This record gives sequence, structure tokens and C-alpha cells, in this order.
Amino acid sequence: MDRTSWKDSKRPNLGEMERLRRRARRLKAMTPSPGQVEENLRQLAKPDMDEVLIRRDFVYRAQPAPGDPDDRRLPAARDRPPATRIISPRGCALRLYLTSIFEAQSRGRAGTSPTNDRPLAGRADELGWTELVSSPATTTTDAKRYMTARSKRLRQLHEALKTLSSDDVQLIALPSGHRTRHRYERFQILDEAGARAGEPAPYTIPNRSEATFSIPAWWFIGGWINVLEDTEITFLLMLADVEAGRQGWGHVMIPSHRRLLHYGVGRDAYEEAQRLLSHIGLIDVSADFQRRTDGTVRGFDPVAKPYLHRLRIRRSPYGASDSDKLLKYLEFQINRI
Repeated sequence: MDRTSWKDSKRPNLGEMERLRRRARRLKAMTPSPGQVEENLRQLAKPDMDEVLIRRDFVYRAQPAPGDPDDRRLPAARDRPPATRIISPRGCALRLYLTSIFEAQSRGRAGTSPTNDRPLAGRADELGWTELVSSPATTTTDAKRYMTARSKRLRQLHEALKTLSSDDVQLIALPSGHRTRHRYERFQILDEAGARAGEPAPYTIPNRSEATFSIPAWWFIGGWINVLEDTEITFLLMLADVEAGRQGWGHVMIPSHRRLLHYGVGRDAYEEAQRLLSHIGLIDVSADFQRRTDGTVRGFDPVAKPYLHRLRIRRSPYGASDSDKLLKYLEFQINRI
């Protein structure tokens, strides 16, 4: 959707307007800038790298979540797949893990287990993990304390790795153990399924014979992975997995029980992500013909079931590779009269 059609989108209320302002401020404060991280990731990518393969276990739970969850009471974190178990409104665990998969696949081949020798903080012309993940961290200078943005990013990576290596997640292994000063250095990624009985499984680059789905490499080298929120990223991962099951049949639908019980995605997060991602051009939405652009339904019948939106990821970067489009969209909504 381009700027000319943004005017047909739902006008934000006061609460939504303030959230949009905060998000725009965070985007502007990000270091390294999404553009710089985009360039850093492009340096790592193979020349012919157009997609990243992810095992389905990362986003999909084969057995429905137990108990009686609903959209007002989501499944407990332990009963969700790893992707929605680690989401955070301010942390970077999800983005770091996905970037680790991208980085591993950029230098390895299917069936291998690339070892991470990259330092958390780069030196000289060496790219560290602090140069591959953006953060809205700014240098603090006051009478009591001085802390650089880079130090804050490093601390955020520590928190993310603490989450990813926890016993109930196990997506990262810490070879140095939990007691040493440099315990987060040279972390190793584990299999996408995460926590399981017994020893965690090491990560190997998957091949197409496994239960996998693909995401476009330009989500990384186009800057998107560092400007989207976790709920939007998990929406895209869920949609990519559903599309893989349909084997290129075009637009797909995601029933609510499957969305909630198998993917761990709540209704509010689903609808908000769907609206934004369609406005900035990352997905195509074929909406119910009775549904207006603001989300309301013509001739609404409280008894009849509404039609589900039909969705599809835009696999081509045409018209959607500029992550600055998100900031432009936020500013358009903020400045609406």
C-alpha cells in the first residue's frame, strides 16, 4: 500500500497516537541506524542468498496448547512455540536469534553446524553482534553517570542471551558457562525447537527435505528485521509457515483456533500487525468484501461468522525494501488532522 492509500486507513485515537509517537522516537534513536545494520548484514550475505530457512518447530506447536486459553487469556509461555515464548516489547531476543540464523546460513551449507566466533562487540573493522542488531539506545551523560549507546546495546544483548539460554527456552548455549566474566562471548545457537527433555540439540543448517518454511533474505538486508516489533515479526513467521503448507497456492487464511492454540498469537496482536504490515507493503491482504477499510463490516450480523482475511507475504522486494517506509507511515498517521 502506498502513501496515496494511507488516507483510507483507520484514523488513530489518542492512545494509539501516543504509541505511534513513542515508536517513531525509538526508530529515530536507533543505533546503529537500521540503514547501517542493513549494510552490515549485506556484507555477510552470500551473493545468491535470497531466503532463509527456518524449522517449523520454531513457530508452530503440533499439539494445541492445553487448558482453556482464549484471546483474553493467552496460553502460558511454556505452552507456546519458541518464537512467541521469547517476544518482548523492548528486548531483542527474537531479533538476535533470527539474525544468528541468517548469519549462520550466510557462511555455511545445509547439514553443517557453523561455529559462532564473532565477538559481541566488534573491534576495528570486525563486525560484532552489536553492529548487527539495532537498539534505541542513546549515550547517557549526566552528573552521576556516563554510559555510551554501544555499552547499552551490549547490555541489551546480554539480557537477550540470558533469555535465550534459560532452561525453559534453550535456543542458545553459553560455552563459557554461567559464572565467568565473559560468559556470553562465542555463544552457540541451538535447534529451533528449543527446550526439550535431555540435552539441547545443536543447530544445523536445514535442508528442504525437513519441515521448514522460508523467509525472504531482504527482511534482513533490507533493514526490516530491526524496525519491526516482535508481534509483527511473529505474525510474518506464522504467515510464512502457513504459506509453506499450502505450497504456493496464493493467499491463505489462518483460523483463530490455529492462530491461538498452535502459534500462540493473540487476536489483538494479529489484527494490529496485519494492518500495519499491509500498509507498509510487506503483505497483501484480500479482505472480506463486506469489510470497510477502517475494519468495520457493512450490514454487521452478530450471529453470522465473518469471513477471514486472505493473506500473502510479498516475496519480491519491489516497493517494499525500504525500511524507512515504516517511519514515513508512522509520521503520516501522527500528523493526521
